[in-house]
Amino acid sequence: MGIILRTKDLTKKYDDKTVVDNLNLEINEGEIFGLLGPNGAGKSTTMNMICNLIRPTLGSVEIMGKDLKKNKKELISKLGYIPQELAIHENLKA
Repeated sequence: MGIILRTKDLTKKYDDKTVVDNLNLEINEGEIFGLLGPNGAGKSTTMNMICNLIRPTLGSVEIMGKDLKKNKKELISKLGYIPQELAIHENLKA
């Protein structure tokens, strides 16, 4: 089975605070994976970088062997992410 998701040296900094520091991760096809940690550990930031909602300061994300930056349109259509709490703006109108 192939690697479905890989992060290489994934890092996110806000000013002088590093919230994700050189995360190297491989998830293989067929695996079930959970991202656990205390509040402020960088779980949401990591998922937001994987889903291309925020840009990493350094590092890269590969999905099915393809770089997310170079293949954003194709790969985003293959991603699904359900956060613990929905982030819907109260003032959002259809």
